[in-house]
Amino acid sequence: MAKELPYFLSGFYLHGSIALNAFNAQLSDIDFIAFMSRQCTANDIESLQKIHQSIAAQYPLWRLEGSYLQGNDLVSCQSSCDRKVFGYKAFFSEINAGSGTDLFPSFHA
Repeated sequence: MAKELPYFLSGFYLHGSIALNAFNAQLSDIDFIAFMSRQCTANDIESLQKIHQSIAAQYPLWRLEGSYLQGNDLVSCQSSCDRKVFGYKAFFSEINAGSGTDLFPSFHA
């Protein structure tokens, strides 16, 4: 990532089973949250898709399941998210609904 898109990410975090030491090599996917340092361009999206395709080809057993967020995604979500529901799926579906962009629809199938 650093070679293809230098300075693109300001943070990258693993969560879910891999972060909780509950990863199952036969069943688990790899959950991540990546924070972008700037707004995505069309070229960035193309590069990210190629990076994901390369990773999927190298490691076909484990699907990547993640979100790419900007700081303002979290700010806009703060007021609209129901604080009683703290599940990752509910939280990030709100954020993704706000952005309207799914960078990798083929990776969610």
